[in-house]
Amino acid sequence: MLTTDESYPIWWMDSVRENLAATGLAGGSEPGPLSQGQSASVKAVARAFYEVVPQELRTFCSVTSRIAQAALSRLGLPARLTPCQVWLTTEDSNYVVGFLGHAPRDDKWDGHVICTVGDWFIDAALTHFRTEFSQDTPAVVAGRTFQVKTAAIARLDLTPTDRLVWIAPPDGIDTTPPDEPPDLVARYAQALAERVASQRR
Repeated sequence: MLTTDESYPIWWMDSVRENLAATGLAGGSEPGPLSQGQSASVKAVARAFYEVVPQELRTFCSVTSRIAQAALSRLGLPARLTPCQVWLTTEDSNYVVGFLGHAPRDDKWDGHVICTVGDWFIDAALTHFRTEFSQDTPAVVAGRTFQVKTAAIARLDLTPTDRLVWIAPPDGIDTTPPDEPPDLVARYAQALAERVASQRR
């Protein structure tokens, strides 16, 4: 698993599925696994994301996930938007982003969404944990999704006691992400795809 942030090093956890029995966590992603080259493209998009996309979009998951989706599409990888909750569990408390039943506001969606492609995902809007709860999390995470059909989608162990877990939204609610300006999404998706393509040359 790849994380990018000034306060966290980059590291990989590609053996998540091997740890399911030990942790008791499992989750579902229907599409099959990506090839090594395809997964490298996902990692490259995540690594370059905020080299191209403005920092002020860090808390807008619908925008950042659509940008990631469109950039991957330009690189030949059909991706989708996957609504979810994301939990940060620590030794002292639990923090949740997404689908908490908050009243709608003009400037804030009560949900969370990530970009999924094959058996990988990108979440570029984890800054909510800093702005809302003063908890340090990576700015971008790219990693493997669980391949078992249960509620958990993926996880990332930040420390021996702190963990991020992506979980399917509660039943019976509207999980449709809000529309975003297509020109903004297209502009940054194109720039991001071009950055990744140029790094391959």
